[in-house]
Amino acid sequence: MPLVGSHLIDLRPSRSTFTLRDVDADAGAGASKVIERAWKEVAAGTGYEIWVVRAQDLLLVAVEVQTWDSVPDEPPPGTEWRGPLVLPLYCATGDLILSDDVRYLDGIVAPAGPGDYTVQIFYAGREKAVAAYRSIVDVIIELPVPEAIAYLDEHVRGVERYLLRLCPGRPGQALGPSATPSQQDG
Repeated sequence: MPLVGSHLIDLRPSRSTFTLRDVDADAGAGASKVIERAWKEVAAGTGYEIWVVRAQDLLLVAVEVQTWDSVPDEPPPGTEWRGPLVLPLYCATGDLILSDDVRYLDGIVAPAGPGDYTVQIFYAGREKAVAAYRSIVDVIIELPVPEAIAYLDEHVRGVERYLLRLCPGRPGQALGPSATPSQQDG
């Protein structure tokens, strides 16, 4: 069950959300109820798009998308991770995009091409990011905006982190370390 690929990006979504979807998915279809659920549960999906809500909207968050050829049987390294939240994602083309309202990361290729996938979402540092945000507001409020942003990026970049693991198959049917496609179809 090897890791096929890994993609990293730092985001500062002004609306506190970022999404993962196939490039051909109808972005936003059915999103209002899903976004409302994501605000309560950290992440939620329509089946065609996954919405993740971060804990604060000022500090950069680190996001990694990993593609696997089957379900990883071990948690990510470190003890600080929470999750996984497990959601289905249908990929019409197998080419994915992770985006917020300003930046995007493309070139993410689904390991088995078009089809059904499971996304495991892990997160860390949400409480630390909110505490950091509160502790430095008084410092940055006195600075001009570009200097305040530079200060934040230097001192608290990536405190809040997300790991999205994409593997073939729907949740509960995703290919595990010893499963074969024929075992999953029965």
